[in-house]
Amino acid sequence: MVRAFLVLSLAVTFYFALEAKAELECTTVFKGCNIVGQQCECGKQTACENPWMFASSKLCRHAMFGDACKNHVCHNQGVCVQQKEGAICKCAGTGFYGDHCEQVCPATEEMKRMDALPTACVIP
Repeated sequence: MVRAFLVLSLAVTFYFALEAKAELECTTVFKGCNIVGQQCECGKQTACENPWMFASSKLCRHAMFGDACKNHVCHNQGVCVQQKEGAICKCAGTGFYGDHCEQVCPATEEMKRMDALPTACVIP
């Protein structure tokens, strides 16, 4: 019985030593995101296995909100940006403005007469 106890004790000690060594050898840095509550939390973590569900914040947001850009077409090289409440078009530098980058930016002389300038037309 004492012998069985010693063998079992040695096996347990060996197991925990292997576990501790394995934890020390985990040096891979993983980057990614997880859904926590109602938002995506992203970061880096050193671990043996990848702790992240998503490789990027874009994939994480897509999982939470769906693909809002699928039905939100941006024209004239505008870029669709997904947000919590749908999507918007970024038109800066395209020469167009509007919800879908569909309106031509006014000429310089016309801009001077306007009360409010479209931001997309001012920002290069």
